[in-house]
Amino acid sequence: MTSYGFRVYGIPAPQGSKIPGVSGKTGKMFVREQSGKTLAPWREAVKRAALIARGLDPDNPAADTGAPCVDTITGPVRITVNFLLNRPASVPVRKRPFPSVTPDLDKLLRGIGDALREAGVYKDDAQICAIAATKSYGDDTPEGSPGAWIVVSEVSAGAKLL
Repeated sequence: MTSYGFRVYGIPAPQGSKIPGVSGKTGKMFVREQSGKTLAPWREAVKRAALIARGLDPDNPAADTGAPCVDTITGPVRITVNFLLNRPASVPVRKRPFPSVTPDLDKLLRGIGDALREAGVYKDDAQICAIAATKSYGDDTPEGSPGAWIVVSEVSAGAKLL
């Protein structure tokens, strides 16, 4: 059974809210991500961290790094994520101990799903059968800096999902 974890550094960005618009040049309608400026760098950070965790060179995934490579998971997948967010300076711990405000946890999860697929962690995010996720405020240590701790596990036959 394949299972591995890795740390992603960066500002977690949500995915899911779309904004419609009309092109001024062509007059055609389009839809874009609401968090477009923050989502792309976050997804790239997740993809790079996942490639490194798989033993691949993020700048050239086809190159042989000599490290053992974790194969793409082809069966059911369980993902565990702990998002670490920046605590606003205006929000003391006693006032709000947990980030019970935006970004939404489910939208943060969407922001990593496609990046993990692009990194070859699994073939399709439809393989995800179980998710455990939290969001909390980080701290001033390297381990507590903004980002996420991600564990990806293949679910074995007969396993209980809850």
